[in-house]
Amino acid sequence: MALKQRLGRLVAVTGTFSLLFNFAMTPVVSAATGWSQFVKTSTNAQDGQQWYDTAASFTGQYQAVVAIGGDILESTNYGQTWTNVTDATPLSGKSWEGVGMSTDGKYQVAAENSGDLYVSSNFGQTWVNRTQSTPASGGSFYGAAVSSTGQYMAAVAGGGDIFVSSNYGQTWVNETTSTPASGKVWNDVTMSADGKHMVAVTDSDGVYTSSDFGHTWTNRAPSGPLSSAYMWTVTMSASGQTVYAPIYDGDIYKSTNYGQTWTDISNGTPDLSSAQVYFISTSADGMNVAFAAYSGDVYVSNNGGQSWTNMTTGTSLSNQGFYPLAMSGSGEYITSDIYQEGIYESKNTALAAKESANVSNGANGAMITISTPAGTTITCNTAQTETGQAAQDSNYSYPLGLLKLCYNTINGSDKVSITFVTDLKTTDVTARDYNTATGKWITIPGAVITDTTVNGHHALLLTYTITDNGSLDSNPALGVVSDPVGLAQTAGAPNTGYGKPTSSTPIQILGASSLVIFGIGVTQRTRKQTNQK
Repeated sequence: MALKQRLGRLVAVTGTFSLLFNFAMTPVVSAATGWSQFVKTSTNAQDGQQWYDTAASFTGQYQAVVAIGGDILESTNYGQTWTNVTDATPLSGKSWEGVGMSTDGKYQVAAENSGDLYVSSNFGQTWVNRTQSTPASGGSFYGAAVSSTGQYMAAVAGGGDIFVSSNYGQTWVNETTSTPASGKVWNDVTMSADGKHMVAVTDSDGVYTSSDFGHTWTNRAPSGPLSSAYMWTVTMSASGQTVYAPIYDGDIYKSTNYGQTWTDISNGTPDLSSAQVYFISTSADGMNVAFAAYSGDVYVSNNGGQSWTNMTTGTSLSNQGFYPLAMSGSGEYITSDIYQEGIYESKNTALAAKESANVSNGANGAMITISTPAGTTITCNTAQTETGQAAQDSNYSYPLGLLKLCYNTINGSDKVSITFVTDLKTTDVTARDYNTATGKWITIPGAVITDTTVNGHHALLLTYTITDNGSLDSNPALGVVSDPVGLAQTAGAPNTGYGKPTSSTPIQILGASSLVIFGIGVTQRTRKQTNQK
């Protein structure tokens, strides 16, 4: 195998490396079903930087791009326009190589190679050096990840260690020093929405996982194809259960058990041995996933990697050097950058919500907003209580009451999103469903809950899939769904923190595009989540 060298963050075969771009900057129609054309959203003045990482909030409203030897660019309007927030400041020209953000985009971390970790708590508008004059300063930081709330952050240093923060990036702890995991060439790290589960990948030295908020790490590939694989990027679903990691010059691997074991899912892709797969990103539910091949194209899967669609083949953007890539936690937006050129975005119009409604909850009157996908018609959205049902959920209480959702559908199954305005945290609640036909309460399988804000008020986003006549559907008629659902606390838990908005701070219904909640990302940041990245 030819020796690889780092040219900044870029890896190439030894020798002279050059990039030549000569094509028209016109929108390109994607071949992937449901995905819109890739459109260039950066300006000519913003182009030309060596883009190295990208991150997106859950909805995709907030996005960040960093460049080595350049700047940090932020978008607050779903990637439509970008603002250089470090231009003409001391932070301009630094070797930015990693960026991650919380689900709502408020908390962000930017990693500097041979430098420090910078944290923003105001949506990337200003940045504070949080590792200056600490043992972490001077690390060759390559990748970073942020939990849903922003409380937990992680960053990896090539030839060094893994650093973790549990206080919104204010202080950082070296969690691998004096352990077998120290001194690895760490390339990337990702984490679950709650920050508990993490996966970090290396340059030819295994795949490591943590299930205790980054305190201890285990090599999950001491042997086999991943033990010596050059792995540049990794991404994780909000729960942490589903993980994707490509080999730089090989195949795409997936884990469905928090990174403990891995399966090759490269079916439907061409030979990737020379494609240079640098970045991969998934939606919060782990079903939508995309990767960028630097010497190839952008590929997307809408079914958890069972099949792949080439988004740029046969277009002027094919084989032009797509490098960083981020998918919003909702799975609706993909933002990718062509190295030393521009920023491009594609939108999954198939995920756009066509139906939305709102109601005050049955407990304290705070707002609940419902969004269902194309092909559905909401017929009822009624606030109820758990005590008003024929059977009670003896082990749980419902501080926000229940929502009875009814809709007609032409789809076999639907991803539904519900936003609860509340001060409760994701760790406080469990998504529960009551089937009026069977009288049984169940925890909703595959449900994802994450933090967000609605007009300045804290809220929780619940996303789950309902199958017509499935276990969550109380109505036996085909094409008609009835589903009482709520956020439950374990019986005996403090019934506080759900906040009632005052009349002076009315809640408005969000537009459909900002209500799409088909996954919760950590962030998802670029290569990771999040989120997300």
